[in-house]
Amino acid sequence: MISIPPEPLSSPRADGFLVDISIPRSHSGPSPLSVRLLSAFKRQHMVGEAGGKESLVPPSKGLIFHCHGGGFVAQSSRSHEAYLRQWAQGLPAPILSVDYSLAPEAPFPRALEEALYAYCWALNNTTLLGTTAERIVFAGQ
Repeated sequence: MISIPPEPLSSPRADGFLVDISIPRSHSGPSPLSVRLLSAFKRQHMVGEAGGKESLVPPSKGLIFHCHGGGFVAQSSRSHEAYLRQWAQGLPAPILSVDYSLAPEAPFPRALEEALYAYCWALNNTTLLGTTAERIVFAGQ
């Protein structure tokens, strides 16, 4: 698990200019956001422990960005961990799964704000995630 602090972020646009990304604030104000990083390999500079093979491998070119199912009202990255671990064993890319806030305590648009914030944080922290993020796949259930 990684805790993303509520700090200002910027993300590059296609034309090279930076866009400021707002800290999620709707309904409950700023708070840390939890994400789960899964990988079968410990990659260079990656945070956390390896899920399998312990030798360091080069960063992956890919990243799987995962938002769990539950319609923004139920479940978590942990409730989807069984299939995410299988994916991590079979895919050559780390998986970042977002634990967004759930309604009704955190109504729309809070979960959407957090998913965008986590994505932009990932783009700014690719080294910690063990990826170059040249290719990103969005997944969910």
